[in-house]
Amino acid sequence: QGLVFLVGNGLGLALALYKCQAMGLLPTRPSDWLAFVTPPQRMEFTGGGLIL
Repeated sequence: QGLVFLVGNGLGLALALYKCQAMGLLPTRPSDWLAFVTPPQRMEFTGGGLIL
């Protein structure tokens, strides 16, 4: 019973980390940690809404 609890919590934590990484919330690039490293240039931009 305790082992199932630990495995379930481990899977929940792994899923939360995966989702945060997919949204870009985790500092995974060197520019996230060092102030003098320039962030990578975006290859494309997206936007939404109506053109008036």
